[in-house]
Amino acid sequence: MEMKTDNKSLTGDKSKILFADDNRVFCRALEEFFAAQPDFEVCGTAANGSEALDLIKKTEPDIVVLDMAMPYVDGFGV
Repeated sequence: MEMKTDNKSLTGDKSKILFADDNRVFCRALEEFFAAQPDFEVCGTAANGSEALDLIKKTEPDIVVLDMAMPYVDGFGV
């Protein structure tokens, strides 16, 4: 079986991941899990949609794990 890889895997670069969720406990669990993974770099955590938009602009993540129901700006607005 052939395994597909992206360019980051080939170059050894880590994928930058950002979390946006108003549940702080859930975000902390995600941060701890992904921080321990060799292929990921946690670049931020936002507690609402406004923070998420700011962090996305500043950090330019490869992946965003986004809650759809958040204060200020919901996931659809982000």
